[in-house]
Amino acid sequence: MKRTALEVDSRRETARQARARLDEALADAPPQLLENARASLAALVAEERESAEAVATALGRVNAIGDQGRLGDVAVAEREVEAAQRENTALWRRARAADLLHRTLEQRRSEALRAYQEPFHRAVVELGRLVYGRDFDVRLGEDLTILSRRIGEVSVDYDALSGGAREQLAVIVRIACARLVGDNGVPVFLDDTMGYTDPSRRLTMGAVIAAAASTSQVIVLTCDRSRFAGVGSARTHVMRRSGSTRD
Repeated sequence: MKRTALEVDSRRETARQARARLDEALADAPPQLLENARASLAALVAEERESAEAVATALGRVNAIGDQGRLGDVAVAEREVEAAQRENTALWRRARAADLLHRTLEQRRSEALRAYQEPFHRAVVELGRLVYGRDFDVRLGEDLTILSRRIGEVSVDYDALSGGAREQLAVIVRIACARLVGDNGVPVFLDDTMGYTDPSRRLTMGAVIAAAASTSQVIVLTCDRSRFAGVGSARTHVMRRSGSTRD
């Protein structure tokens, strides 16, 4: 807009100078020179008119844009951009804080896992060797579940073990957990277990339950007392209800 206005002023000044030169030469100028001067003046007047029309058209467009509210839309958009930038900065701050919290919790979790894993592994192995011998071992997962059992050089994934072997390990794990809670352990309840365990393993599992009784109270509920004949220090209580017996 400013450039167009300057061009109009320049054209007007050129026309004024040409008119002044024309007036000076009118008295004694040749007809050809006079005709050329008049043609030049007409051309300058036409250019001035075109420039003025261009300025008027541009002003009209500016006014139309203002009337349509586009300038207001630009201001609103700029405010929205500023608000979005502020929100983005706040989100980044919260994201960094959340990441720091996550990493801190992961570190504390790893420390707690290491503190529990080794004593738990040691307790499971100690009890398991009463059943499987001195070359028994297990591999634990991060959540302290048994991933595999090893006897000598043979290692078997937990899911590939027989139902009886998984049953025995489940009892061993429960007793190991009870040993690690407090100084005197916690009570252990076994409800009708050892159903899949063969008789020879039941004898050695009886030794495991008897060992648990040294630090924890072990309560066994069963309808078949012969499964726990290997628990030498057990005391039996018979309960009768509606013709059924549970020990």
